This record gives sequence, structure tokens and C-alpha cells, in this order.
Amino acid sequence: MSDKTLIDRAQAHLVVAALRVLTHRHQRPARVAEAAELLGVSEEWLGVAVRRLVELGALAEVTDAYDARFEVADHLKIEDLSETGGARMEEEIRSFSSRAKEKQQELQKQFDSDFRAGQKRRFSQLEEDLKKFRGGKGPRTDLWGNPIEGEE
Repeated sequence: MSDKTLIDRAQAHLVVAALRVLTHRHQRPARVAEAAELLGVSEEWLGVAVRRLVELGALAEVTDAYDARFEVADHLKIEDLSETGGARMEEEIRSFSSRAKEKQQELQKQFDSDFRAGQKRRFSQLEEDLKKFRGGKGPRTDLWGNPIEGEE
């Protein structure tokens, strides 16, 4: 098949069977989340599998204004898939997850460094203000910056 084959024939049959059961149970095409729950697999994995089966022509996507549902179109197209191929899909999902985790860690480091830099600036400004306050230099003022007269 093509280089994009990430799902094998057995997995495809399982996905199609789950969609058929859910369609029968709910009397409407099924959502990816429902099929993922029924099969006990991640929504990400099933989403990739369903998209590949739509590309293949085995499934059809039924969309409305709110969501996408899937139904069986031509189950015989599944036979075009190879016997093995699922390992590549799992590897691809692991790779995606690790890249997402790395990106999250990178953003967290950036946030932490920006936070610490801002914290240092605020503390140094407070320290300078405290030194000015203790020095007693300059006119005394109230909270609004108005000079206080006659108090000593």
C-alpha cells in the first residue's frame, strides 16, 4: 500500500466493528470518542485510524455544525491494507506525545525563567524603595504623595 499505512487489517476490522455496534446501539453514526471508549484505546490513536480509513474509502465522515461522526462506507477496502502496520501507528503516536511533552517542558522553563526575572526586578525595586524610606531623606509625604507639614 502507501507509505501512510499506519493501521493493519485486523485493527481496521476492529474499528469498523466498533462503529457498526455503536451505530446499531444509538441509531446514528458514531463519534470517535464513543468508539475509543468502547474499544478501550486512546482517542488520538482511533482518530488517526479513522482518518486513514476515510482516506482509504472504508469509512465515510458525516459532519454537522457541531461534530463529526463516522459510518461504514465500503468495508471491502480494508482488505487492501497489509497484515501488519499497527506498530508504525503506535510509534507515530509515541513520537507525537514525546514531542508534545518536550514542547510543554520548554514552555514551562520559559515561563519559570520569566517569572524569576520579574520576581528579581520586583524585589530589587522594593529593596531600593526600602533604602529610600529608611534614609529619611527628602520631605515626608502621605499615601498620596502630599507633603506632611508640621509633624515631627
